[in-house]
Amino acid sequence: MSESRLSTDQQRDIAEALEAAGVTLPCSRCGHQSYRVLDGFLLENAQSQLRNQVISGDNRVPCVATVCQRCGCLTQHVMDVLYGGVPMHSR
Repeated sequence: MSESRLSTDQQRDIAEALEAAGVTLPCSRCGHQSYRVLDGFLLENAQSQLRNQVISGDNRVPCVATVCQRCGCLTQHVMDVLYGGVPMHSR
């Protein structure tokens, strides 16, 4: 299995965390009810300025994402908030 793919247990854990956090509303763009969890994690880079961007491990924000099954709208969820500051691998 590729490291960019989530295991079945990870997918289930993410879906349960999203549901527990109340992520049950329809798509914000098209109103469709069905979504799927993106099969991998996203790392966003938080920047203090737009000039001289620095990409390093210190400013990365790990996220999981959902994808609308109709329009493809991608919605990110910050893992520290979703999991209450507890890393997923420690759960």
